[in-house]
Amino acid sequence: MEVDYSNRKDWTQRYIRRKATGKVGWADEDSYKAKEERIDSFLSRNPLPKNSRSLELGCGAGNITLFMAKKGLDAYGVDIEPVAIKWAKERMKASAITANFSVRNVVDLKNFPDEFFDFVYDGETLHCIIGQARKGCLSNVFRVLKKGGHFLAGANLVNGEITGPVDLGSRCRFNPNSQCLYHGDIPYYYLSREKEFLDEICGAGFRILHTEKTPKIPECGKIHAGWLWVDVVKPKEISDG
Repeated sequence: MEVDYSNRKDWTQRYIRRKATGKVGWADEDSYKAKEERIDSFLSRNPLPKNSRSLELGCGAGNITLFMAKKGLDAYGVDIEPVAIKWAKERMKASAITANFSVRNVVDLKNFPDEFFDFVYDGETLHCIIGQARKGCLSNVFRVLKKGGHFLAGANLVNGEITGPVDLGSRCRFNPNSQCLYHGDIPYYYLSREKEFLDEICGAGFRILHTEKTPKIPECGKIHAGWLWVDVVKPKEISDG
Protein backbone atom coordinates (compact mmCIF):
# COMPACT_ATOMS: atom_id res chain seq x y z
CA MET A 1 0.00 0.00 0.00
CA GLU A 2 1.36 3.39 -1.00
CA VAL A 3 -0.07 6.68 0.27
CA ASP A 4 0.20 10.22 -1.13
CA TYR A 5 1.00 12.48 1.82
CA SER A 6 1.32 15.67 -0.20
CA ASN A 7 -2.37 16.58 -0.59
CA ARG A 8 -3.97 16.28 2.83
CA LYS A 9 -6.33 19.25 2.66
CA ASP A 10 -7.90 18.32 5.98
CA TRP A 11 -4.47 18.62 7.65
CA THR A 12 -4.12 22.10 6.14
CA GLN A 13 -7.56 23.11 7.34
CA ARG A 14 -6.89 21.80 10.85
CA TYR A 15 -3.81 24.01 11.19
CA ILE A 16 -5.65 27.04 9.79
CA ARG A 17 -8.61 26.48 12.09
CA ARG A 18 -6.57 25.90 15.23
CA LYS A 19 -4.33 28.89 14.65
CA ALA A 20 -7.36 31.13 14.03
CA THR A 21 -8.98 30.01 17.29
CA GLY A 22 -5.88 30.61 19.43
CA LYS A 23 -4.71 27.01 19.83
CA VAL A 24 -1.03 26.26 20.38
CA GLY A 25 -0.59 23.86 17.45
CA TRP A 26 -1.86 20.58 16.04
CA ALA A 27 -2.38 19.28 19.57
CA ASP A 28 -3.27 20.86 22.91
CA GLU A 29 -0.90 22.12 25.59
CA ASP A 30 -1.09 18.90 27.65
CA SER A 31 0.12 16.90 24.65
CA TYR A 32 3.15 19.15 24.15
CA LYS A 33 3.91 19.06 27.85
CA ALA A 34 3.97 15.24 27.69
CA LYS A 35 6.34 15.40 24.71
CA GLU A 36 8.66 17.77 26.56
CA GLU A 37 8.72 15.42 29.55
CA ARG A 38 9.42 12.47 27.24
CA ILE A 39 12.38 14.29 25.68
CA ASP A 40 13.71 15.32 29.08
CA SER A 41 13.50 11.71 30.22
CA PHE A 42 15.25 10.57 27.06
CA LEU A 43 18.06 13.11 27.50
CA SER A 44 18.54 12.05 31.12
CA ARG A 45 19.27 8.54 29.81
CA ASN A 46 21.18 9.69 26.74
CA PRO A 47 23.03 12.97 27.38
CA LEU A 48 24.01 14.70 24.16
CA PRO A 49 27.30 16.46 23.48
CA LYS A 50 27.33 20.25 23.54
CA ASN A 51 26.07 21.87 20.30
CA SER A 52 24.42 18.64 19.16
CA ARG A 53 22.21 18.86 16.09
CA SER A 54 18.62 17.57 16.42
CA LEU A 55 15.82 16.84 13.96
CA GLU A 56 12.09 16.58 14.67
CA LEU A 57 10.10 14.53 12.17
CA GLY A 58 6.65 16.05 11.71
CA CYS A 59 7.31 19.24 13.66
CA GLY A 60 3.95 20.86 12.92
CA ALA A 61 3.79 24.38 14.33
CA GLY A 62 7.29 24.08 15.77
CA ASN A 63 6.50 23.72 19.47
CA ILE A 64 8.88 20.86 20.24
CA THR A 65 11.64 21.90 17.83
CA LEU A 66 11.76 25.25 19.64
CA PHE A 67 11.74 23.44 22.98
CA MET A 68 14.85 21.56 21.86
CA ALA A 69 16.44 24.80 20.67
CA LYS A 70 15.85 26.28 24.14
CA LYS A 71 17.81 23.36 25.55
CA GLY A 72 20.83 24.46 23.53
CA LEU A 73 20.48 22.09 20.59
CA ASP A 74 20.98 23.15 16.98
CA ALA A 75 17.37 22.25 16.26
CA TYR A 76 15.77 21.39 12.93
CA GLY A 77 12.11 20.65 12.26
CA VAL A 78 10.50 19.29 9.10
CA ASP A 79 6.88 18.81 8.10
CA ILE A 80 5.10 18.13 4.83
CA GLU A 81 2.45 20.77 5.59
CA PRO A 82 3.48 24.30 4.41
CA VAL A 83 0.88 26.02 6.61
CA ALA A 84 2.40 24.35 9.68
CA ILE A 85 5.94 25.40 8.75
CA LYS A 86 4.77 28.98 8.18
CA TRP A 87 3.26 28.96 11.68
CA ALA A 88 6.47 27.48 13.11
CA LYS A 89 8.58 30.24 11.57
CA GLU A 90 6.21 32.90 12.91
CA ARG A 91 6.42 31.34 16.38
CA MET A 92 10.22 31.27 16.15
CA LYS A 93 10.38 34.95 15.16
CA ALA A 94 8.09 35.92 18.04
CA SER A 95 10.15 33.93 20.55
CA ALA A 96 13.57 35.19 19.41
CA ILE A 97 14.78 31.56 19.52
CA THR A 98 16.70 30.24 16.53
CA ALA A 99 15.74 26.97 14.85
CA ASN A 100 15.67 25.62 11.30
CA PHE A 101 12.27 24.85 9.75
CA SER A 102 11.55 23.50 6.28
CA VAL A 103 8.82 21.81 4.28
CA ARG A 104 10.09 18.31 3.66
CA ASN A 105 8.81 14.78 3.39
CA VAL A 106 9.97 12.69 6.36
CA VAL A 107 10.00 9.62 4.12
CA ASP A 108 13.06 10.63 2.10
CA LEU A 109 14.95 13.46 3.92
CA LYS A 110 16.92 13.71 0.68
CA ASN A 111 18.24 17.23 1.23
CA PHE A 112 20.06 16.34 4.45
CA PRO A 113 23.60 14.95 4.14
CA ASP A 114 24.71 11.65 5.61
CA GLU A 115 25.55 11.58 9.33
CA PHE A 116 24.29 15.12 9.90
CA PHE A 117 22.29 14.76 13.15
CA ASP A 118 23.11 13.64 16.68
CA PHE A 119 19.46 13.11 17.63
CA VAL A 120 16.26 12.47 15.68
CA TYR A 121 12.86 12.70 17.40
CA ASP A 122 9.69 11.17 16.00
CA GLY A 123 7.12 13.90 16.62
CA GLU A 124 4.37 11.24 16.61
CA THR A 125 4.51 11.14 12.84
CA LEU A 126 5.90 7.66 12.15
CA HIS A 127 2.47 6.11 12.69
CA CYS A 128 1.25 8.27 9.77
CA ILE A 129 3.70 6.50 7.45
CA ILE A 130 2.13 3.47 5.78
CA GLY A 131 3.37 0.58 3.65
CA GLN A 132 6.84 0.43 2.09
CA ALA A 133 7.34 4.11 2.89
CA ARG A 134 7.97 3.10 6.51
CA LYS A 135 11.10 1.22 5.50
CA GLY A 136 12.27 4.20 3.46
CA CYS A 137 11.68 6.58 6.34
CA LEU A 138 13.64 4.47 8.85
CA SER A 139 16.42 3.93 6.31
CA ASN A 140 16.82 7.67 5.83
CA VAL A 141 16.74 8.40 9.55
CA PHE A 142 19.57 5.88 9.86
CA ARG A 143 21.42 7.60 7.01
CA VAL A 144 21.22 11.15 8.42
CA LEU A 145 22.19 10.11 11.96
CA LYS A 146 25.81 10.18 13.00
CA LYS A 147 27.36 6.92 14.17
CA GLY A 148 26.48 6.75 17.85
CA GLY A 149 23.52 9.10 17.25
CA HIS A 150 20.16 8.50 18.88
CA PHE A 151 16.58 8.16 17.62
CA LEU A 152 13.49 8.39 19.82
CA ALA A 153 10.73 6.62 17.91
CA GLY A 154 7.10 5.84 18.72
CA ALA A 155 4.49 3.33 17.63
CA ASN A 156 0.73 3.45 17.96
CA LEU A 157 -0.01 -0.09 19.20
CA VAL A 158 -2.98 -2.10 17.95
CA ASN A 159 -5.24 -4.16 20.15
CA GLY A 160 -4.38 -7.66 18.94
CA GLU A 161 -7.75 -9.00 20.02
CA ILE A 162 -9.54 -7.06 17.26
CA THR A 163 -10.27 -9.49 14.43
CA GLY A 164 -12.90 -7.67 12.38
CA PRO A 165 -13.51 -4.15 11.01
CA VAL A 166 -14.49 -1.50 13.55
CA ASP A 167 -16.75 1.44 12.67
CA LEU A 168 -15.65 4.45 14.72
CA GLY A 169 -18.21 6.92 13.34
CA SER A 170 -17.73 10.13 11.35
CA ARG A 171 -16.60 8.03 8.35
CA CYS A 172 -13.75 6.56 10.42
CA ARG A 173 -13.11 2.85 10.48
CA PHE A 174 -10.37 0.44 11.42
CA ASN A 175 -9.32 -2.50 9.25
CA PRO A 176 -7.39 -5.14 11.21
CA ASN A 177 -6.02 -6.71 8.02
CA SER A 178 -4.15 -3.57 6.96
CA GLN A 179 -3.82 -2.40 10.60
CA CYS A 180 -4.88 1.04 9.37
CA LEU A 181 -7.33 3.62 10.62
CA TYR A 182 -9.24 5.09 7.67
CA HIS A 183 -11.05 8.38 7.14
CA GLY A 184 -13.37 7.50 4.30
CA ASP A 185 -11.22 5.49 1.89
CA ILE A 186 -7.94 7.13 2.91
CA PRO A 187 -5.60 5.29 5.32
CA TYR A 188 -4.38 7.81 7.90
CA TYR A 189 -2.72 5.96 10.76
CA TYR A 190 -0.91 2.66 11.01
CA LEU A 191 -1.24 0.74 14.27
CA SER A 192 1.73 -1.56 14.90
CA ARG A 193 2.11 -4.77 16.81
CA GLU A 194 4.86 -4.48 19.41
CA LYS A 195 7.18 -7.17 18.05
CA GLU A 196 6.59 -5.98 14.51
CA PHE A 197 7.68 -2.44 15.41
CA LEU A 198 10.78 -3.59 17.27
CA ASP A 199 11.68 -5.79 14.30
CA GLU A 200 11.26 -2.80 11.96
CA ILE A 201 13.63 -0.74 14.08
CA CYS A 202 16.26 -3.48 14.31
CA GLY A 203 15.85 -4.27 10.62
CA ALA A 204 16.81 -0.68 9.80
CA GLY A 205 20.13 -1.21 11.59
CA PHE A 206 19.41 0.43 14.94
CA ARG A 207 20.16 -1.04 18.36
CA ILE A 208 17.42 -0.71 20.96
CA LEU A 209 18.47 0.79 24.30
CA HIS A 210 15.19 1.33 26.15
CA THR A 211 11.45 0.75 25.68
CA GLU A 212 8.51 2.36 27.44
CA LYS A 213 4.75 2.05 27.07
CA THR A 214 2.26 4.83 27.68
CA PRO A 215 -1.54 4.47 28.08
CA LYS A 216 -3.90 4.03 25.19
CA ILE A 217 -5.66 7.00 23.62
CA PRO A 218 -9.27 7.14 24.91
CA GLU A 219 -10.72 8.47 21.65
CA CYS A 220 -9.35 5.46 19.78
CA GLY A 221 -11.39 3.15 22.00
CA LYS A 222 -10.91 -0.57 21.83
CA ILE A 223 -8.66 -0.65 18.75
CA HIS A 224 -5.75 0.99 20.57
CA ALA A 225 -3.37 -0.71 23.03
CA GLY A 226 -1.20 2.28 23.94
CA TRP A 227 2.02 3.85 22.68
CA LEU A 228 5.40 2.17 22.57
CA TRP A 229 8.41 4.48 22.73
CA VAL A 230 11.92 3.25 22.04
CA ASP A 231 15.36 4.83 22.50
CA VAL A 232 17.63 3.50 19.79
CA VAL A 233 21.18 4.17 18.69
CA LYS A 234 22.98 3.95 15.37
CA PRO A 235 25.94 1.69 16.16
CA LYS A 236 29.38 3.27 15.97
CA GLU A 237 30.66 0.15 14.25
CA ILE A 238 28.47 -0.88 11.32
CA SER A 239 28.93 -4.22 9.62
CA ASP A 240 28.99 -4.25 5.83
CA GLY A 241 27.04 -7.48 5.98
